[in-house]
Amino acid sequence: WIKSCYSDATYARVSDKPISCSGMSIASLSEATEYARKMNDKLVSESGKSCERNGVDQGMHNVLVWTDEIPNLKIITQESGPIANMQSEIPMVAGSGASLRVKNAKGDLMAIVHQYDRDLNVLRAFEEKYVYWKPDDEKLCERYKTDDSGQDLFAGRCDLGLTGGATSKGDCCRACDNWQGCKAFAFSKAAGKCFIKGCNDPSQGRNKQMPGGGTTGYLP
Repeated sequence: WIKSCYSDATYARVSDKPISCSGMSIASLSEATEYARKMNDKLVSESGKSCERNGVDQGMHNVLVWTDEIPNLKIITQESGPIANMQSEIPMVAGSGASLRVKNAKGDLMAIVHQYDRDLNVLRAFEEKYVYWKPDDEKLCERYKTDDSGQDLFAGRCDLGLTGGATSKGDCCRACDNWQGCKAFAFSKAAGKCFIKGCNDPSQGRNKQMPGGGTTGYLP
């Protein structure tokens, strides 16, 4: 992101710095407004438009952070601070269900959990406590033929990509609906992932048992 949007000199200046996540920025209204203005100025500039792609705002955020463009900045680390980014895999997860807790390296309880869906145990605990409605898997999957035997009927074939944070086959049916070219999926319960496939003939490949079970779905 930084290499494609900034000069070699800027890249050299920030390349050895820790990564700061733009999704965990907290500020007063005036500070947030000024930060958003600087981000917007870069995004809409000619150089910003030429390098724009998914996630590039993270690079721009880090340049602002590490080139001293944000006054009065205070950086809080996940090792000792109260904010967790589950994507980083730094926070510690203890317990399960209603007793689940997220702690930093010091063992202190973390007050804010960002990207909670990146950790399947945290996601399931959150849904158990707060999601009072249950998705209708049968309705979500009515377009698909499904096999709940735990076999990946398309193992090693026609992979388009994967999504995380799945707690049921309905999540994968929805993911396939929204993925261009998707004709099938394999839902891994243990991993909480949907493996998106671009083919839909299960007779053409080999089956593979998914650890922890799961579901394969495909368009007839």
